[in-house]
Amino acid sequence: MINEQFFSSLPDSYSVKVEEAKSLLLSDSWEVVDLSSYAEDRLGNPIIGEDGLPVYVSAKVNIKEIYEGMPTEFELSVKLDLLNQYKHNDGCIQAKQSSFKTKIHHYKVIKLTMQRAGLRYLKEINYETLKRFCDEMLKPNNDLRSQGSNSYKYGIIAHASFVKVISTLGNMTVNSTIHGLIDYPSIQVVPEECIVLVKDSVSEYVEYNTWLESGTHGTMPLEVAIVILSEALEYFEKPELKRILALVAAVSKLSHYKNITETDALRAALTSFIEGRYGRDKNGFFNWVTRSRAGMARPIKMRRSNNVSDLACIYFDLCDEYEVDFQFEKPLESIDDLSLRVRHAFYRVSASLSALTGVRWSELASLKNDAFEFSSTRGKFKSKIKKTNNNSETYRPVTIHAQPIAWISNGLSQQSAIHGDDTVAPWLLKATLPWQKQPVAINGLSWHDTGENKSMGGFYRELLSELISDYDSEGIPISSHRFRHTWAELAIRRFDGNVPEAIRNYFRHWYGSFMTMDYIREKIKADLPEINRSYMRELVHRIAKNEHEFFGPAARYMLSLVQDIDVLDPTQVDELLNQFEMIKVHEHSYCMIPKQYKSQAKCWDKDTKTPIYGDACWNNCGGCMGRFTLGNDGSAHKDAIMRVGMTAQEMINTNKSQGLDNLNGYWKNQLKRAEAALRELSVQTEIDDGTNEGSV
Repeated sequence: MINEQFFSSLPDSYSVKVEEAKSLLLSDSWEVVDLSSYAEDRLGNPIIGEDGLPVYVSAKVNIKEIYEGMPTEFELSVKLDLLNQYKHNDGCIQAKQSSFKTKIHHYKVIKLTMQRAGLRYLKEINYETLKRFCDEMLKPNNDLRSQGSNSYKYGIIAHASFVKVISTLGNMTVNSTIHGLIDYPSIQVVPEECIVLVKDSVSEYVEYNTWLESGTHGTMPLEVAIVILSEALEYFEKPELKRILALVAAVSKLSHYKNITETDALRAALTSFIEGRYGRDKNGFFNWVTRSRAGMARPIKMRRSNNVSDLACIYFDLCDEYEVDFQFEKPLESIDDLSLRVRHAFYRVSASLSALTGVRWSELASLKNDAFEFSSTRGKFKSKIKKTNNNSETYRPVTIHAQPIAWISNGLSQQSAIHGDDTVAPWLLKATLPWQKQPVAINGLSWHDTGENKSMGGFYRELLSELISDYDSEGIPISSHRFRHTWAELAIRRFDGNVPEAIRNYFRHWYGSFMTMDYIREKIKADLPEINRSYMRELVHRIAKNEHEFFGPAARYMLSLVQDIDVLDPTQVDELLNQFEMIKVHEHSYCMIPKQYKSQAKCWDKDTKTPIYGDACWNNCGGCMGRFTLGNDGSAHKDAIMRVGMTAQEMINTNKSQGLDNLNGYWKNQLKRAEAALRELSVQTEIDDGTNEGSV
């Protein structure tokens, strides 16, 4: 444990670093302030502090877990290394909480790995102990997995996570002097060398090349994604959901129509309706009640005008509007039962929107009631991208099938007269129930049906277990963010068109509890090569017709091939495409490297003699021969490249302000390639038919 006495024993060379942040070095809990995000009230308005300025989002983060049980020298070095990566002022760390917690996780992996390898000090990591350290890091770690980490796949740490942790360790040696560390590895730990060291150990769990291609999130298996999407789309067409929407709206309308401002009165009317047996005939609405006449009990139709009958009248009219009968398939038991059904439907909404948009959790949380806009054929939504766009609101395309889901979300959240002048929270995934006083009765991002705070991954796993009898929940990790990878693999129009419509039509009936995973997997994977090939053919024709703009080395190469073809018949197109190995989809570009240039790929692996396509990142892809970028006409590639450049510029400015410009080589390279790609996007690429002078 670090204390004042320990500081006095340090060499003079460390005194400046220590004095700069002594309060943080003495503490096990750090205040993290996100200068890119303002704290908001329930209405989405910035919270104003005593100084009259907006308050930034902040939180206390316990960092004790990254050094607990280790020597004081280890603790001090880890804290100094961490502090030198972030700005800190007045005892606060300036960082995005998610990024900071990810960094904390890397140090925790280092600590736990050292403990399992029998190492107490970082300086004990040398050439003799490095392989043992790497093997221990690779193995399953229940201490990490139990905390919901997504960093494990195939039962071992994912390749991308392995590289990030090893890089953190290697940087401690590189920066030992400038960061003032007293405990750091005795050797320079290099990720590429460590990957080779664990090859045999990896092979015990999964094929080595498969592990190399997998990232931290990876892609959700195609059949699983299709089951979820197909089931979700059909759920939103079910009559039972329409009845729930009708009853929620009816309670809201009744409260305003009769000016019912007391919660008890409104709940009493709803309870009587649920417990009653209401119907209608040619004479109007009635309630079946039991009466005794002449010693015999028999049902009679009771007609009376009160809050309950008015609620029934509104509900029946709404059922007519929604074209559904009013009788619930499973009768409601109580208001609590109705609330649980609304919560379940609301969580279906958030889970489905995460699947259709592929956005991160933080983006889902930022969606407001008016986030989605739709035309007759296309849609878009506005969200805050905290990770890559400095928390600014950004519009992005979405399938037209998200329209009824967004409408349902707004329909499930209804204000009533009991809320008075209070304004309902504007969040799309936070619901106000008309029979409950609190403004936010349901958070669609946290499912509490059983008193347990379930994640979306938990919801997906339960759903799939119901639909597929042999679903392996342990072998197939699920998270909402995996969808952004999955749609790119399944339908390569992810950044070029309205894909989910085709998915729905093509795979609509390919699921059910009576099918096995193997059957579904074989059916879908058999079609994938043709899906890819078909899209590549379409790209050729679009280039030939100058229908769209295309950029990047691979696009220019394809353009040169198309110019040499007089007539684009199917045979010639296929011969042209045979020069390309495949098409891989990434957010910032497609990967379509010609076969003859495959060895020039930035992700080329000398050992396996093949590109590691799973290593896709802008630092590799931005300067690669295989980059094929869609133009400015509606694709998401340009926006993605702009976000890469913005992030790189932000990191360069941050490091420079802290006197760490020597760490900016990577980020300057990122920025340079992003700027070059954006300049290229400003020049239209066309086929030269002899009339376009100066065309590229």
